[in-house]
Amino acid sequence: YLIDWKEPTLSLPLWSGFVQAIVCHGGSFEMSVQTLEPAMNQLVGRVYARTCDATLGDGRCGVDLAAPTYSASATILTVESDRALTLTFVQVPEFKAFSGGLLRVTSGRTAGLARPILQAERLNGSIAIRLAQPMPILPDPRDHVTISLGCDKRFETCRTRFGNGLNFRGVPTLPGEAITVTGPGPAGNSGGKR
Repeated sequence: YLIDWKEPTLSLPLWSGFVQAIVCHGGSFEMSVQTLEPAMNQLVGRVYARTCDATLGDGRCGVDLAAPTYSASATILTVESDRALTLTFVQVPEFKAFSGGLLRVTSGRTAGLARPILQAERLNGSIAIRLAQPMPILPDPRDHVTISLGCDKRFETCRTRFGNGLNFRGVPTLPGEAITVTGPGPAGNSGGKR
């Protein structure tokens, strides 16, 4: 504040913000402050996009990931690295559907460990899994895992893979950026038609 010391009730605010931390140094202190800008940059409401903004399995999505149709059990065949595993299945599922899903170890010393799946590829009757995050402890071959389906946030995937088109939280018919810069067509140039 800019204060008139002759009349302290007259003041002019110069700056406002939040106190983040106060550190004492003997008889003095140091205070770090933050402006209001980060609070004003927070997203309020929803962003309209062609893709879904819900997280697979949350309350807005509505898909029950605990249902057996959305996961498969497998056994680890080989451990290539902290991000790469080869799995063998009793019944090989549609492997591409697991990209973007979750791998959870269900037996062995790493039971309970879960990591997101970046990519899944078929390899001669088994499936090679590449993880999005490294495993802090490597599982052993022959440990059991459960992998759940992934979602690429497209309407077609939501409708066909999960039967959940009614809960899709995107706008698949939203026009792209090209529509905003396209002018009328050259034929007659009347009525604004393309």
